[in-house]
Amino acid sequence: MRIVHFTSSYPLFKNDVGGIFIEELVKFISKEHKIFVLTPDSPESKNLELYDNYEVHRFKYFIKKYQVLVCNDSIIQNLKKNPINFVLLFFLLIKAGISLYKLIKKEKIDIVHCHWAIPQGTIAVLLKKLFGLNFRIIITAHGSDIENKKRSFLAPIIKHTLRSCDVINTVSTHLANEIHMLDPGLNNINLIPMGTNKELFENTYSINTEIGKPNTYIFFAGRLSEDKAIDYLIKSFFEVQKDHSNLELWIAGKGNQEEKLKSLTINLGIKNKVRFLGNIEHNLLPSLYKNAEMFVSTSRKEGFGLVLVEALMSKCPVIALDVGGVSDIIINGKTGILIPQYEMKKLIKAINTILSDKELKSKLIMNGFNYVLENFTWEVVGKRFSQLYLSLN
Repeated sequence: MRIVHFTSSYPLFKNDVGGIFIEELVKFISKEHKIFVLTPDSPESKNLELYDNYEVHRFKYFIKKYQVLVCNDSIIQNLKKNPINFVLLFFLLIKAGISLYKLIKKEKIDIVHCHWAIPQGTIAVLLKKLFGLNFRIIITAHGSDIENKKRSFLAPIIKHTLRSCDVINTVSTHLANEIHMLDPGLNNINLIPMGTNKELFENTYSINTEIGKPNTYIFFAGRLSEDKAIDYLIKSFFEVQKDHSNLELWIAGKGNQEEKLKSLTINLGIKNKVRFLGNIEHNLLPSLYKNAEMFVSTSRKEGFGLVLVEALMSKCPVIALDVGGVSDIIINGKTGILIPQYEMKKLIKAINTILSDKELKSKLIMNGFNYVLENFTWEVVGKRFSQLYLSLN
């Protein structure tokens, strides 16, 4: 089958980590199907990349050096940073529709797999209706496209988009429930999560020497945005480190909260114990997970939580807030520890417990690893997507 993955999140260049889960999905399913990726261009991207059985097409929507809507942050965050970016958004939406239409006609596409209901899903639905095109539409909702907009003026557009596609795929039980609440009449909801690369994360032992010596550290990886509530993690670490003088907190990622977070570490007097690593190449992450005492997520919004899957596959114990789709991955007391939101004392207690209770830590590591192996590798997840495609043929 000939399938387009239509997305605004995809690695912009070699070793970029943004949207890498879509790239990995594409690589896996391209073994059985001809895949085209359609995604916005950026100043650092190539317009066309050709591989064995998939192609990456990046559409231009403005002067190249100003094509920044998908750089560093999400489109939403980039719009918040600078209102003039709304002009770029207008051109991006128009060029996305034109580019998708041309690709469908030229390559005789069978399925358009849209990542995010809006705008990708909406654009695909409009093209199909306006021009009578003969292709099937799958929309994978990842979280922000539903949770951030279900009470906004965009809600009617999202409902119409979801009603008009062939399959709505969600990445978590929580998100499926959110879609049911948005429109109880929908009956085409499917649940396939994102996966992880078993070979990359399973057998990693050595520390990355470019980052530094293997200190005792708590690890976090993700976008440094308000939703991730990393200030909450830093404040919790401040309390924990009082009794663990050699413990550090390592934070991988970039985002609009970075300077505020660095200032917080200075104000708390722990600047020398909190390391901001910046964006880390994906192939270097396994050793960081593997050598950490634990991975802690204080994110207050998670459609799924792929970093938790990666940590468990790396045999790193996980503590996370009980939000969104996290409970599909972390079963409290079995595959990790779940903490209610805003319960800092419980978070501090959980961190101290993993630091001191080696038997519990070992149990969480093995249970978490086996659970991910059974449910979240690309061998498992990719096959389910391939079967979904074939069911629409």
